[in-house]
Amino acid sequence: MVNFVTFLAIVIALSTIFGLISLAASKRTQEIGIRKVLGASVEGIAMLLSRDFIILLVIAMLVGLPLAYMFVIKYLASFEYHVRLPWYVFVLVALGALALTVLTVGFQGIKAALADPVKSLRSE
Repeated sequence: MVNFVTFLAIVIALSTIFGLISLAASKRTQEIGIRKVLGASVEGIAMLLSRDFIILLVIAMLVGLPLAYMFVIKYLASFEYHVRLPWYVFVLVALGALALTVLTVGFQGIKAALADPVKSLRSE
């Protein structure tokens, strides 16, 4: 049951990130089209879209990981049988979250970068 709920939480988080990057890309279609016409690369446009999300994720991790470590250690100390939770578990979780975010944002960024700039600039 715990594995299913964990999987469900990850799917919900990734779909939220996917929705946010889709919204950001749709709001910046004209800017992306102008950048493509002026010669921007697909990697540059993808990095342009993903930079904000990665910075926000890193800030959230810098704030959240020490707090989570502190609360989990205090919670585990309240049990009769003590369990040691090493610090690298939190680092692995953070790296996993960062990797999934980069994959999700990168996919949507590349999709927006490969779009035809003529369609985005035609309305102007």
